[in-house]
Amino acid sequence: MKKLFTLTAILLCNIMLFAQGINFQNLTYKEALEKAKTENKLVFIDCYTTWCGPCQTMAKNIFPQEKVGDYFNPRFISVKYDMEKGEGVELAKQFGLQAYPTFLIINPDGTLRHRLVGEYQADEFIELVKEAFDDTKALGTLVSQFNAGNRDKDFLVKYTKALIDASSAEAYNVALELFKVLTDEEKTSEKYWFIFSNEGINLRGQELVDYLVSHHKDFVASLGSKKVDDNLFTYYSNKLSIITLGNDPQATNETMEQLKKNIKSLHLATEKALLAKANIAEAALSGDQEELLNVCEREIKKMPGEEFPYMIFHKIKKTATPEQINRWAKVFRTVQDNFIDPKNMNMVIIKGMAMYLENPELNAK
Repeated sequence: MKKLFTLTAILLCNIMLFAQGINFQNLTYKEALEKAKTENKLVFIDCYTTWCGPCQTMAKNIFPQEKVGDYFNPRFISVKYDMEKGEGVELAKQFGLQAYPTFLIINPDGTLRHRLVGEYQADEFIELVKEAFDDTKALGTLVSQFNAGNRDKDFLVKYTKALIDASSAEAYNVALELFKVLTDEEKTSEKYWFIFSNEGINLRGQELVDYLVSHHKDFVASLGSKKVDDNLFTYYSNKLSIITLGNDPQATNETMEQLKKNIKSLHLATEKALLAKANIAEAALSGDQEELLNVCEREIKKMPGEEFPYMIFHKIKKTATPEQINRWAKVFRTVQDNFIDPKNMNMVIIKGMAMYLENPELNAK
């Protein structure tokens, strides 16, 4: 009986030794490329950050699975890099990474073969990685065709959507090429709405948004006011938040005037909230905290709490006077009261910010 138990234990240990997930190797990027060339494989890179929840889920639950390892290990030299440390920083710049986790599949010569972004279940992940071996789907192949001058409409649709799925900043430039070959009727149709409604594309340039604004009635007639106006509200709300937080270096007073003019021209149901947010952004752009505080006190009741750019908290707490901090605390409490959805998680964050500002020790500094 003891021999049988021992034999069983040995067999289980052997199974565990041979059954493994992805074999991530401790190699530099250059070493990984050289090894891939020698072994006639591709390089698979897990691009992660320490704060990324989906990155941790993939590392803990997906990569260790036997079937995932069975697919990857014969085909790839697999490596992983923290995109905020070491050579990960340069790789993030080189490949224009915008979101995490990003998974890069690289040819041995260092050119991009394919790219995926996000969290997946094992079977879905394997199927998507298989696209790297399909010239009609591999992103690197589409890049080569575009660079070679392919401007066929159907090809541009496929390429733009692939870049959107990969969270690539290049999606904007390719969307513009698609925009150029569309008729006016096609531009306002459901089929091509994706280039006007994608947030990543819209926030990287004005040309498509300007067309949407100037042809607002045509888009509404074709797609309905809710779809079009909800999209415009999201665009302007995000754009104004970016300006308020100081993350748009090109924003000027002239920019703000044009934004407000465009908002007014659309006659959106949400115009009041957007203009209030625009006034806050304009005040933030001035760099005068007293002016920003005055405007926030005046405008916050005109917008839902969900729309207030609460991340300005991190700037104001550093430079505000004790008297201003007391007023900011009241602003954040008002924002908290103005939430439409009481279950919105940002409400908890804003409540915490208000409590911090109300802290007597902070006011005494």
